Amino acid sequence: MISILAPTRGRVEQFKRMINSLQDTMIGDVEILCRMDSDDLQTHAELSQSLPGVRFFIGPRITMSDMWNELIPHAKGDIFMLGADDIIFGTKG
Repeated sequence: MISILAPTRGRVEQFKRMINSLQDTMIGDVEILCRMDSDDLQTHAELSQSLPGVRFFIGPRITMSDMWNELIPHAKGDIFMLGADDIIFGTKG
């Protein structure tokens, strides 16, 4: 399994676009973990309702690298991808 660790902040449409491109191109098991700042509850509300398969984690505002470090212990995959909400997957597999 591949664990995609993708922080986001206030970019609902970009995050959805990333998820859609992943679903269109993935082969095999992939999990998505998303870290958001605790003062960005609007983004959490919108994404958690429309993307039930994504695991969301909320905490105080920290750097992106610290967000990835927070997500790693929760990831179940053998491979980690340190991503972001603006990635577009374009190649099958």
